[in-house]
Amino acid sequence: MIKKGDLVKARFEVKDWFGEIQLEWYFGTVTRVKKNRKSSSTRAYEIDVLYADQEKDTLPFPDNDVEKVDGHEYPDFFFVGDSVDCFHQDGLRPGHEGRWYRGRIASISEDGNSCDVLYIDGDYEYNIPAKQEKIRLIKRVDMNGGWVMNKKTTIPVNESSSGSQYRAGLVTSSEGGKFCVKFSDGTSELFDYAEVATGVFAMLLKDMPQKDISLWPLSSSSSMVSTARLRRQMRDKLAAIKESVSPKPNAAKKSAPSKSAPKVKVERSVNVKMEVTKEPMKPIKREIIRSVLYVKIDLDEVTTNTPMKKGVRSVKRLKVDAGQWQEGASIEEQHNESQDSSDNGNTAGNKR
Repeated sequence: MIKKGDLVKARFEVKDWFGEIQLEWYFGTVTRVKKNRKSSSTRAYEIDVLYADQEKDTLPFPDNDVEKVDGHEYPDFFFVGDSVDCFHQDGLRPGHEGRWYRGRIASISEDGNSCDVLYIDGDYEYNIPAKQEKIRLIKRVDMNGGWVMNKKTTIPVNESSSGSQYRAGLVTSSEGGKFCVKFSDGTSELFDYAEVATGVFAMLLKDMPQKDISLWPLSSSSSMVSTARLRRQMRDKLAAIKESVSPKPNAAKKSAPSKSAPKVKVERSVNVKMEVTKEPMKPIKREIIRSVLYVKIDLDEVTTNTPMKKGVRSVKRLKVDAGQWQEGASIEEQHNESQDSSDNGNTAGNKR
């Protein structure tokens, strides 16, 4: 018998980050029970279910893919790869308040007090408390590690307080509970399951946009300092992982010429040494005569009908025949000469 308020789980097919189909149980609460008179005795009811991520569904009950459960499981420890539901951002994220989302344990701290979770939808959350009932266990991972085979991983080396360096490789085989990782330089080494599995998730993490990576909200008085430290550690970790996959090329060293280098025949050529002499430019002098600005213009380059630009004051141009400019004479002198000739012409005209 089932009733409103009971806890149930329903099984669905879900595609994971590697493109593989997984059967996953999703937990929810029964919000309505309706007797199905048309169904057989084995599927006597229809139930409305509200899942932990606030999705809704109508399911037959009883059914092979729907089961009634007594409660959630909050274990004392987790393994990397466990299928879990996590109380995302402590239920405080705007628009996602109070929601639990499906994911897998991607990393566990050395003391076991915090975990990182890679969610099914592609988000990543780190530093989640592992012993405060913020993570529900859905299914234990297969500790034989078959799911990590033939996947890329990255292994930390030279760990120190300033950070870690990583080596990227491929999981090729397992032997006696350990896994063989073949690195790009051709060498192979054996590692524990936890190291290899953590490295597999780290390879997925390195390609994630920064906006999809979030830190679990801290509430202590020193949260600002702790938050800055944890975020800095995550940035350093991502940078080190990316460098392990695509190491920076070493600067090419210039080698000294070899004494035994073959001689090369050199064509005879003539080197012409070009010298550029910079002469100071003479300023163009303008004279205001009868309140009109006269400017001389070379008619080889500018015609007398050159339009004025908008906002530029109109000027009266002195017409000069092309080639009249005397090379070597200053503009002022040429202007005075042309002005004198113009004045003489006017005087002669008046005398006539």
